[in-house]
Amino acid sequence: CIASWRDLEELVLSGNRLQYLPDNVANLQHLRVLRVHSNRLLTCPTFSKTTSLM
Repeated sequence: CIASWRDLEELVLSGNRLQYLPDNVANLQHLRVLRVHSNRLLTCPTFSKTTSLM
């Protein structure tokens, strides 16, 4: 469960043919780096709570 990764700082999901990211990814308050290139994302959650995201 992504919600249990509350101290996660970097998440790499590149090259996985993902179409969606779970909304709770946006709740990772310590997340600084999110790499999602080479996927097929149709939508992306709003990251308003993730102020440390670069």
